[in-house]
Amino acid sequence: MNQPMDLNEMMQDWILGVTTRFARLVRLKLILTFNPWERDRMRNALNHEPTQDDWDDYSQFWGELQLDPWSLQRAIDREKIRRLVFSKDYLPTGQGGLNSEHH
Repeated sequence: MNQPMDLNEMMQDWILGVTTRFARLVRLKLILTFNPWERDRMRNALNHEPTQDDWDDYSQFWGELQLDPWSLQRAIDREKIRRLVFSKDYLPTGQGGLNSEHH
């Protein structure tokens, strides 16, 4: 059974979302103001001009790093596991992988 939406709860969620995005933009603006070379680093890493989504990811990763200094090691470990799982050598014969001939 569907419950009616609580307008107050919906507005709180919306305000929290807007506040979070605004805080990310302010943090990003501060980073780019005090470290203009950061835009160059992003451009070099991506091989194109960063989009707003790229900057959102950048800001989110910085936030994760501030909250949990071990998040970088965790991200490295997750990438190693992802490569292990998606590698052609790991999957059983006929299963393929990213380079699979079966679609």
